[in-house]
Amino acid sequence: MIIFVGWRNWIAASVEASGTPAMLLGLLIAVRTATAEPPRWLNRVALACIPLGFLYSLWDFGGFNTLNQWLETALVLGYLVGTYQLARERSQGYLWFVLMHVACGWLMWIQGYPWLLLQQIVSLAFIADAWRIQREMRLARSAS
Repeated sequence: MIIFVGWRNWIAASVEASGTPAMLLGLLIAVRTATAEPPRWLNRVALACIPLGFLYSLWDFGGFNTLNQWLETALVLGYLVGTYQLARERSQGYLWFVLMHVACGWLMWIQGYPWLLLQQIVSLAFIADAWRIQREMRLARSAS
């Protein structure tokens, strides 16, 4: 988040900030029993972060007019649609995650962080592996 905020990548920073409630939720579930109902405010905070980041980006840059904003929007779209698709056990969610990592890698490259581009490339390998595993499991279920 520090890099995103430092470069005024408000949209990408808001996506990262929206992950904080999910991490808190995971911690709460680990501390409580797994059947405990999560607090509703955590979901609301996560859902509020993304439009706030987008609106702040529009305000800060005077509209939607930089390559960074386009890359950040692709990053957010890949994250949100990918997560939604995977939650419904649809393997095309992995393709959306590819979009997310490519956009983030490109953003990191143009801002002078080649090691973070490499991190995104490594993440793509994990996505490919997860897609392969899900595909094999689906084939095994249909064969039986």
